[in-house]
Amino acid sequence: VAKQVEVPPKVSAPDAEEFPLALPTGIRRSIALFRVFRVEQTDPDRFYRTLAEDTANQLAGFAPLFNRTIVDVGGGPGYFSEAFESRGAKVILVEPDARPLEPRDPSLPFSSFDERHDYAVLPGRLHEGRTISGDGMRLPFADNSVDISFSSNVLEHVPNPSAFFDEALRITKPNGTVYCSFTVWSSPWGGHETSPWHHFGGEYAARRYEKRHGRPPGNRFGTSLFKVRVTDALKLVREREDISLVWAFPRYYPDWAAWIIRVPILREFATWNLLLVLRKDVAVSGDAASRPPLQGLGTPPRQFGPNENASRFQAPQG
Repeated sequence: VAKQVEVPPKVSAPDAEEFPLALPTGIRRSIALFRVFRVEQTDPDRFYRTLAEDTANQLAGFAPLFNRTIVDVGGGPGYFSEAFESRGAKVILVEPDARPLEPRDPSLPFSSFDERHDYAVLPGRLHEGRTISGDGMRLPFADNSVDISFSSNVLEHVPNPSAFFDEALRITKPNGTVYCSFTVWSSPWGGHETSPWHHFGGEYAARRYEKRHGRPPGNRFGTSLFKVRVTDALKLVREREDISLVWAFPRYYPDWAAWIIRVPILREFATWNLLLVLRKDVAVSGDAASRPPLQGLGTPPRQFGPNENASRFQAPQG
């Protein structure tokens, strides 16, 4: 049995002025995100910090973050954990490759973009002392012990998505939130660094990458990268009786693109990254086959502008 980790204690409310302003909303937000996606390899710190800030703003539209316990599953160096903590959350980062890091002299230049990127994504680099080694399909937490189970672009890296969902829901409190996003296999970036050649087969894309770069891809098809479709994920949600779907949406798109999720086949290619927001223990009971169609498909969440940040970061009442 895995050793259980105690959740952190609650803290007092920080001043709202300490929190960063929200990123643009609507189409301007999507444009800003796609611009930083282009520098993920050459300027990873800029990319991941921008994405983390956007994600924290997005998550706050579904659940309060102040004094909430969040488990960040597979959060890598800790950019998301850092953004959540800046909003008053207590965060535990779980990484399978977490280990003590050797200090690096910040004045030393990197010899290549690859070295810079590899350093930026070291597991737990920004969350030392609050990162534990663990498997997303066997989390070291008690049942019903956390407020929010969070995973960003992790589902496509696990061989058994159903088991991953099981664990995320097991540790989440009743009426708690599960935030899960993943890169859809048939999307332009489904093969990650081997894209777009994954459309010709995952094995072919991996061989082509290794031949061109002289090293295997970090995300190897069949080992650390798997095919996950929008349809597969929605089916997993539909078959469960202990959750309700709050929101299913193309994560990086503006609200008016919600209709994409409702169109079979098209959604596999056009969604790019699917976001699922689930609420535990509020699903309709009864046989799965008799339940009504999924609610929340393409329904936009609350949207916050830059002037609305302070109000949503206040300590919850009661």
